[in-house]
Amino acid sequence: MKKIIQYSLLLLFLCSSTGLWAHQPNLSSTILMEKENGEWIIQIRASLTAFEYEVAARFGQDAYKTAEEFKELVVKQIEQSLSVKFNEGESLKLNKPQVRLGHESSITFELEGKTENMNLIEVKNTSFEHISRNQAALVVLKKGFAKNQFMMNKENNHQLYLKAEDNKFEALDPSTEKQTNVYALVLLLGILLTGIAIFLLVNKQSKIAPSTPNL
Repeated sequence: MKKIIQYSLLLLFLCSSTGLWAHQPNLSSTILMEKENGEWIIQIRASLTAFEYEVAARFGQDAYKTAEEFKELVVKQIEQSLSVKFNEGESLKLNKPQVRLGHESSITFELEGKTENMNLIEVKNTSFEHISRNQAALVVLKKGFAKNQFMMNKENNHQLYLKAEDNKFEALDPSTEKQTNVYALVLLLGILLTGIAIFLLVNKQSKIAPSTPNL
């Protein structure tokens, strides 16, 4: 019960903090939180203006007539733009969307998929890609882990890779890992080709070597 209260207070603090950004459509927040039962939810918060602008950019100015129709388009917008993966697995399914409209609006999903023994998180969120200089603060709330904030923006393609280490998350540079993997692959391929070349050369020499005459 104590932990639930702590997480509730922390989420309330984060909500009030993001409220300071409600006047800036290019700023948003993405909160990934583990619940007491081990399941995960994700919430995206931004100004209503940001959601309206993005819905219009994707679906047209006259795409909705009622608030309910607008909510449906917000859900569709986020489903098209948000991806969460644990341990390099498949994208977790976004279930049970809840949209709250206001000066600062939010949408919350329950995540369905394999979430046990999670040590690597990949989050990509291009929900507001049509808004100039948009950026989103990512906060991960996991039991027993330090609370850190990371930024998703144009520089990292609105995508973050977080590794769990020593009860905290650290941002990884995927380009560095990919580059290292490429170097390793090139080295392995070079060794393989060299071995094949040596084998063919030795085999060729053995075939053309003069035979010893019988005395």
